[in-house]
Amino acid sequence: MLGPIRSGNLLAAVAVATAMPLMGLEGVASPAVGHPGTNAEWMARVLHGPAAVQKASGIGARVAGSATASPVGPQVLDDPGFERGHPNPYWTESSNEGYAVIVRAGAHSGAWSAALCGDNSCSDGVEQGYLSPELTLTATLSVWFRMISHDPSAGCGDYFTFGIADDNGNTSPSMASAYCTDWADGNWHHVSIDETTPMRNFNVYPFHVFAGGVTDGDGLSTLSFADDLDLAVTALPDIPHAVLAEADNGAATIKWTIDTPTGSGTTSYTIDAYTNGGATMAGTENYANPTTTEVFHGLTNGTTYTFKVTGHNPYGSSVSDASNPATPDPAYPFVAVSDQQYRFAGSDGTAWKDMDPTYLATTITSPTDALALISGNVDLWTANASYNQDIGIAVDGAVAAWKESGGFGGTFSPNAAFVQTVVPIVAGTVHTIKLAWKTNRPAGGATIFRLG
Repeated sequence: MLGPIRSGNLLAAVAVATAMPLMGLEGVASPAVGHPGTNAEWMARVLHGPAAVQKASGIGARVAGSATASPVGPQVLDDPGFERGHPNPYWTESSNEGYAVIVRAGAHSGAWSAALCGDNSCSDGVEQGYLSPELTLTATLSVWFRMISHDPSAGCGDYFTFGIADDNGNTSPSMASAYCTDWADGNWHHVSIDETTPMRNFNVYPFHVFAGGVTDGDGLSTLSFADDLDLAVTALPDIPHAVLAEADNGAATIKWTIDTPTGSGTTSYTIDAYTNGGATMAGTENYANPTTTEVFHGLTNGTTYTFKVTGHNPYGSSVSDASNPATPDPAYPFVAVSDQQYRFAGSDGTAWKDMDPTYLATTITSPTDALALISGNVDLWTANASYNQDIGIAVDGAVAAWKESGGFGGTFSPNAAFVQTVVPIVAGTVHTIKLAWKTNRPAGGATIFRLG
């Protein structure tokens, strides 16, 4: 719906001067909303804080300077173009006069933009929190903005500003830029800030990306539009922390945590095994699935190992500290584990399919004839109602036992399934154990999922 238009003569005059029907600007009256916990005071401190003043070329003629090149790296903000509208689940709006800032008008792309000020003694802004990666390589903040003003280009009583600020509302000229009314030619301008150094200094602390407009009380006001506010970040993989090694039979299960899953992410891992108190590398295994639990195979029972985990992405690698010592032993079970999510579409309800022949498979060998107790445990759910999911243990290619998991709890309702069986093991023979699955009936248009 149409809301109140800001007071004063600016909007009507601008509509004539720029051929923009700004009287159609959608702005819903609302209480001033600022940074969570500190309200509009936080945003006011940011907008009136220090910023590097960027002068346009041809001061007095209101001719903008050259636009910067587009940033390089993945864009990490939610809804950078404000297309989720008002109220926005990602952007916090602040207005000292109680106006909606994100409006369906004046957009550079799409339908929505941030409309900032347009009358006197105004402070409007939008902000979004972000957690800095541990190992930032590059960070570029860019925005498209346009200014329309009655204020003279000399001085900087009215301005558009954008940048990053910390949780206390602090910013600096290296973190933010202000564009005064010498940029107010009514055209769109694309500008950027190199935020690499500030983000490295944040080092996993939260900060906030903001854009705002400020006008003084001299009666000659300025309206600014901001759109496509992008933060492009490249970063090394997040460092694996708290690496835990659990001894298995001829193997070890390695687990770790990621404290700050931000930035450029992790595409694969390498685990290195060491003996002699970490002095001798004993082997390396590569894992293409970027999970935080893996099984390192091919270890010697009775030998003590420590492990280091290295994450990889297109920008480089990051390595963990050493794990605790772990000593594989025949008394421990053979283990295969994965915390990936798997999906199986179009099961015919009859044929079993390996769930993951690489990571959910293991081999066992016994020096004597024996009985092996084998168990499997998963969480299963379906995207379609009325389909059950079957989980099975396959030994040397044949399903030795299976369990049906109910799927009638509703779509995407998890169902924990546990299956266990005892199978004979022939001395000196390598036996291959895998998890398999299917639906309980033909499911040509249905998908089942597995996690855990």
